Amino acid sequence: MPSAKRLNQQETSMSNPLVSAEARVKKALILLSELIEKQPTSPVNKLLQRVAFECDLTPKESVSLQHHFNKKEKG
Repeated sequence: MPSAKRLNQQETSMSNPLVSAEARVKKALILLSELIEKQPTSPVNKLLQRVAFECDLTPKESVSLQHHFNKKEKG
């Protein structure tokens, strides 16, 4: 049986899709960083596509991931 806290988190993410989208992008960014460390010779675009697919990102979230990644690389 799911806990009340978990149900509340699910309700929050359902009522505020931006929160869950932001969380998915952050999770994807972490995964992308890990993949780059493990596979430094792989093209970043291919890794971005893989992460977007694995994290079930929408096209808009995928673009957001790319922007976050580019900012992280520059700064």
